[in-house]
Amino acid sequence: KVAVKLCARNYKFIYLGGHRDQTYHDYLVKTYGDFVDFVGMKENVDEYYKAADLMLFLSHRESAPTVIFESMAFSLPIVGWDTVGVNELIINDYNGYCCPYTKINYVADKVEFILENNEVNKRISNNSHKSFQDNYIFKKHVQRLLFSFKSLKGGN
Repeated sequence: KVAVKLCARNYKFIYLGGHRDQTYHDYLVKTYGDFVDFVGMKENVDEYYKAADLMLFLSHRESAPTVIFESMAFSLPIVGWDTVGVNELIINDYNGYCCPYTKINYVADKVEFILENNEVNKRISNNSHKSFQDNYIFKKHVQRLLFSFKSLKGGN
């Protein structure tokens, strides 16, 4: 629905990945296939991230999806639903926007705002990568975990 709303802007929407429900997937392709390129599962996902300008994550069933972390690693602004877990990863006006669930116009406005404002896009892109670097690099998690264990044992 966001792609339909923004079709006049000449953005390209790509749905990358699989699906659980073939009937629903077929419905989506039939209904939105003129607005969204449904490419399925790919092995070269890095190439898609590198070519992207933004990650639009509108799943309401995943609370800590890998694609958000991957998007941050590739410096992509992220627009997603304000749902549990996702709203802990996306910080409004910092690394993207959490949008009220089902509010398509709100989502479309945020997508357009990011993509049409170079300064905003650059700032949010940089902050997205910074979020990943500061919070989600495995080595840093291990260091925090070791620090916590040492604190529990009195520093030994």
